[in-house]
Amino acid sequence: MAGGIEVKVEFPQIEEIKKAFRSMPPALAAQTEGAALKKVIDPGYKALLANVRAMNQVSGNLLRAVAVKRKGYKKTGSAVALAGFIVAGSDRKASQKVQQKGRDKAYHQSFIEFGTKERRTKGRYASSFKKRGPFEIAKRVFSVSTRSVSRRIYTNPATPRAFFKVAKKGNTVPLGAMKPGGRTGKPPVRSAYESALPQMKALMPAEMTKAILGVNKSVAKMFPVKNNKQ
Repeated sequence: MAGGIEVKVEFPQIEEIKKAFRSMPPALAAQTEGAALKKVIDPGYKALLANVRAMNQVSGNLLRAVAVKRKGYKKTGSAVALAGFIVAGSDRKASQKVQQKGRDKAYHQSFIEFGTKERRTKGRYASSFKKRGPFEIAKRVFSVSTRSVSRRIYTNPATPRAFFKVAKKGNTVPLGAMKPGGRTGKPPVRSAYESALPQMKALMPAEMTKAILGVNKSVAKMFPVKNNKQ
């Protein structure tokens, strides 16, 4: 996952919780804090899944790329939790295979989130053949107006599963601009963050406190206090 949005929360118990984590061995603190943060970020993860499902992406690669990751820092005793998209091409083993689908195949994630400027092809043809596989030309339609002559080509399967466009000789094909969020108009990560933020803020103190109490109970069981009666 690359980039991201940080959730910063302040609550009355924060200093006591910080002291509790600092009193633990760094490796244990990192593990405990990471487990709690993964629960805190879960509403954001579920909101992101819902946003991507609503986009009805053709390949499904964007949905496959949605993931949660936690990382602990054993030296400092801290941790982070992330919800977002797996970096495209990050799975070397999967990337070496010739395949169209996979968890690390969402190369268009930044286009969906931030949109694009007006785009054009380098040549006079635009086709989905390389990325989506073979297709058939179903029919060709020519239209003539006082301003121009255009050619529209219908494919089988139809758009958006396949497409083929051609411009006049010497021209390039206009691909248009993509707005943030694509057809839904909702940038998936940003809108998930905004909708889930109140719930994540509410979970933060509760999950942190539960994590610390859980560690204390485990330690107490491992090292019970014996009462010496005389």
